[in-house]
Amino acid sequence: MIAIWLWAQVVQDRLNHVRDENAVHKVQKQARVILPTRGRIKDFSNNPEKWGGKEMLVQVDEDVIECLLLEPTPQWLFQFATDEGNTLAQALFEQLGHPKVDIRNASATWRNMIDLLADITVNAG
Repeated sequence: MIAIWLWAQVVQDRLNHVRDENAVHKVQKQARVILPTRGRIKDFSNNPEKWGGKEMLVQVDEDVIECLLLEPTPQWLFQFATDEGNTLAQALFEQLGHPKVDIRNASATWRNMIDLLADITVNAG
């Protein structure tokens, strides 16, 4: 459970990084390539005609979009453990000083959380 909770933090960190990078990254001009260059990935997908492509998005009725936006999203979709497990993982994480977790240190952070949990369990018993 702690590993799943921690892995969700790692994945979210990576997704945020990719999102931020794609917002500003431009593909440099390249000669003799089939794919578009000299623009952002977002530009290529939002305006494909500018680069010789075609609009291929499937149109969705505005009423359907409005209904989906108004529909409440269950909190459990964003939770990777039970309420008790989530509380425990957050408490352990905070006791470690809320370290910045990424793919390079997730395993060590997990190990530290497990060791901390073992210490708490031994001292409580």
